Amino acid sequence: MNDASHPRNRYFSDYVVYVDESGDHSLVSVDKDYPVFVLALCIFHKRHYADKTACVVDKNRVNRTAGTCSNPYHIALGICLDALRGFLVEKGQVDMKTHVVVECRGKKEDAQLELEFRRICAGDNPAKQVFPFDVVFADKKANLAGLQLSDLVARPIGLSYIRPMQSNQAFDVLKRKFFCDGGRHNWA
Repeated sequence: MNDASHPRNRYFSDYVVYVDESGDHSLVSVDKDYPVFVLALCIFHKRHYADKTACVVDKNRVNRTAGTCSNPYHIALGICLDALRGFLVEKGQVDMKTHVVVECRGKKEDAQLELEFRRICAGDNPAKQVFPFDVVFADKKANLAGLQLSDLVARPIGLSYIRPMQSNQAFDVLKRKFFCDGGRHNWA
């Protein structure tokens, strides 16, 4: 089988991932009205928009158990990249290079994020596997639609975690699009 379109004969996956967050990742000063950090990954098939995966980090809980030396962004990144791997396994594309686009946040923060991203992808993750993901930093001025969408996704997820009994129409629409272990219908 020498067909270049066959997954085994391609280097890049059919997906690109856009990442954004909601909330501050600091554990030193926790906002009492929004004490969570949400990292949202919007996974797009290169031909059409697809699925989402996200992680909510309860910063008060992290402070109680791990202390302020932990970084919610790094915790969420590890969980989300592992979920992304699961998504790509389901799609038969786990061995292909997948670009993960994040918004530039500042020179120091970007360097820390890239180091953590590469550490996780090198095998320091729950699966203990190498992930073929490549981080791409995009300037806010690029105004990428994928980053705008991931920005719109993150806050409703955080609000759903903080106030689960409050009406949240945006989250109600989004939850049908989440990638979850056991399938999309497994979402509570």
